[in-house]
Amino acid sequence: MSAEAKLIRRLRTATRVINTELKKMIIDVDAVDTGRMKNISVVHINWSKNSTKIELEIDSTEYYKYVDQGTKHIKPRDITKKLVKRVKVKDQFEKLGKDLVEYMISEKLGKFSK
Repeated sequence: MSAEAKLIRRLRTATRVINTELKKMIIDVDAVDTGRMKNISVVHINWSKNSTKIELEIDSTEYYKYVDQGTKHIKPRDITKKLVKRVKVKDQFEKLGKDLVEYMISEKLGKFSK
């Protein structure tokens, strides 16, 4: 399997795992009332071949940010901070970083051999 294919596969796996962990985190911090935020929240992991950067984006309800960060009327639940500290999420970030480095090295070496 090429380094690019391995990285793309890892991106898909990480997206699936982190989506599951996000939904669990919303439940764990008791942020479920109607279930809408849990059901709608989705993680997107963005990367392009021309970049060394991987971005994680959370699409959710408008009020996710208020529940996450808090307001003067709502205590912050810190969903996002707690999410990135979860063991499974950290593991996916580590594997993504490793696969990205392998891809970058294979791309550089491939250019030298041409």
